[in-house]
Amino acid sequence: MWNSPYSESENGRKFSLEEIAALVVPLAELLDTLSFRSVFDTIDEPILQRLERDELIFALYEVLHALLEDDPVPEGGFPGIQEAMIAELLNQAHGSVVCEMETLEWDFAETEMSADAPADYARAAVWKSVDRLLIHEEGAEPFWPLVLEEAGMKPTDPAPHLSEKMTPEIWEELLMNEDLLLSAFVEDTDWRMEFLMDVHPDAAKKVSQLVGLDLEVVQALPHTPDAAELEKAERYIREVIRKGDAIFRGTEKE
Repeated sequence: MWNSPYSESENGRKFSLEEIAALVVPLAELLDTLSFRSVFDTIDEPILQRLERDELIFALYEVLHALLEDDPVPEGGFPGIQEAMIAELLNQAHGSVVCEMETLEWDFAETEMSADAPADYARAAVWKSVDRLLIHEEGAEPFWPLVLEEAGMKPTDPAPHLSEKMTPEIWEELLMNEDLLLSAFVEDTDWRMEFLMDVHPDAAKKVSQLVGLDLEVVQALPHTPDAAELEKAERYIREVIRKGDAIFRGTEKE
């Protein structure tokens, strides 16, 4: 279970694969890239850049498992590394969408996705998350984001993810604005306050107390997996990729 700000239960929220489609879209490309490029050169979130490859993959597994399974929310909430992983995946999803818009096709030859993926694969999958978690959130009134309204789009538009009005900037706003899709998963971005790691402990304590920040949680160190744990993590991630790919294509029921 994930401690989503939208959850009314202290036990957290269990998401479906369709709801987290935006997080699943970049997984195959991310795993592939990490096989030949360093974490620092692959990841944008500073708190994640300092991780080793195995630590990053295991943290990714922990996030996906928490989102999709019934495990209880850890006491004190999820560490900053795991929350930052959400933001990183949304950022990577944006990159997937922009690449798709620029090339109008994906080359999946070196990834877990098959080469016959439709030309709107990334945009359609990301839009699933936007629709499920923002526009038609379960138990809430339909919500049409202001960024779409200002772009001249309407809820009745057919295939909105293919609209020429959906610019890279609008996709970025939908995915990474702290009041839009990111807010479905995290309440704040305290993990980005990394300057607290470099100041005097007394000063860091004062700031953290002022903003209600638990540094032991937000700046918790990653788990370094052994070989068996890493193999389990990679197997789980690849299974999520496989199931997500089938669901997004409509060839498998969730």
